[in-house]
Amino acid sequence: MFAATLVLCRLLLQVLGFGLERAPAQAPEEIAGYYLLGGSIGLATGTIWVVKGLGASPLRRWSVASAFVVVGFALSTTIEAGIYSASDGSVLTVLLLLPPCLALVMVQVIVFPVDVDPSPEGPETPARGVARREWAWRLAAAVFSFPAIYLVFGIIVSPIVMSYYAEGAAGLVLPSTGLIVGTQVLRGILHVAIVLLVMRTWCRSRRQLVMALTAAFFVFVMMYDVVLAYEVPVVLIATHSVEVLADSFVFSWIATGLLAPMALDMNSRLAIAS
Repeated sequence: MFAATLVLCRLLLQVLGFGLERAPAQAPEEIAGYYLLGGSIGLATGTIWVVKGLGASPLRRWSVASAFVVVGFALSTTIEAGIYSASDGSVLTVLLLLPPCLALVMVQVIVFPVDVDPSPEGPETPARGVARREWAWRLAAAVFSFPAIYLVFGIIVSPIVMSYYAEGAAGLVLPSTGLIVGTQVLRGILHVAIVLLVMRTWCRSRRQLVMALTAAFFVFVMMYDVVLAYEVPVVLIATHSVEVLADSFVFSWIATGLLAPMALDMNSRLAIAS
């Protein structure tokens, strides 16, 4: 569904005269379909666990999961890709990815039922929420943990990948440090927002939430170039795969620990109000 909808959207944009700019290293059309199919399989697989863990009505599951995938994949990853690429057209790319993301989640909600935690205790949540005065520092810590984790792992792999960016391999560019940090803070805000949104309807354990978020955040980044059929050197793919998997897990673990009590408190207030 994702692949078919993306192809239809690209054709529609071309008919309307809004063709996407082809980066110098984009894969040839004759093999781009294989890239798209592989990336679609990866994206669908990596996001299933979030969809299955949302305990709500089908419409609410679709709404929450759609917001999660659209913001995390179509918006956040496009923003990051935009600062590392010589090509333009980020706004058009977000619009292009929007319908396929909505269609993908629709199929996932229909095909995969809610996977409720079978343990007698239910989901692993704190015994109580937190006071509103604690919300500010928890939100700030979660947001700024994102760029901090990103920079730490980026520095670790920089000796391997830096030369490729400096040489402009696959149409890549090396942005300034200030642009990188500012972009990651913005992405931290977006990621914290969608993590909180998922927590509001999560019906499984916190451990399972961390693993589901890790899988989703990993495929959001690693499947992006595959879906859009860009050819990236194998060394970059292998190195960034390990880097992205590590920082996705660490951020998911930290964000869950910081935000779960807030989500519990918000849900409790909603229950009392209703």
